Amino acid sequence: MSGLVSRNSVDVVQEGYVVARFGGHSFGIPTLDIQDVVRLHAVTPVPTAPSYVRGIANMRGRVATVIDPASYLGLPQGDPDHCVTVVWKGALCGFLVEEVDRVINIAPRAIERLPFTVPQTLKAVSKGVFEEKDNLIILLDLGKLLVNIDGTGEELEPLLIEG
Repeated sequence: MSGLVSRNSVDVVQEGYVVARFGGHSFGIPTLDIQDVVRLHAVTPVPTAPSYVRGIANMRGRVATVIDPASYLGLPQGDPDHCVTVVWKGALCGFLVEEVDRVINIAPRAIERLPFTVPQTLKAVSKGVFEEKDNLIILLDLGKLLVNIDGTGEELEPLLIEG
């Protein structure tokens, strides 16, 4: 059982998160949801798409919808050059990020609720916040984010793609 450690009769399960930056903040993206991290290349705009949908792009031979989470969440625009890709309803989606920093493991008890001052838009798509030294990392729930973007009410289920 990887990730389980017994301490004083209490099992501690740690979840992995990729720490990425966009919109001037650090976000944790669950590693189990991530298909790949790729450097962003040409993005083709999609006519009449919402502003947070930057377009479509070829990512390692597959067409992906490119989503700008900073735009969707109303955060300041940066200069993203990477995509964190996930599979949503059988389709590849890429989330634009400015930087991919590292992978961290977090025990659920270390996750705190977001303060009441955080906008509801961000609260609706996050699991909470993790404090690491002098840095706060907002932990995203990509399923909730994609449900809000897609509007179907169906949550993300990670898919394994062979090949």
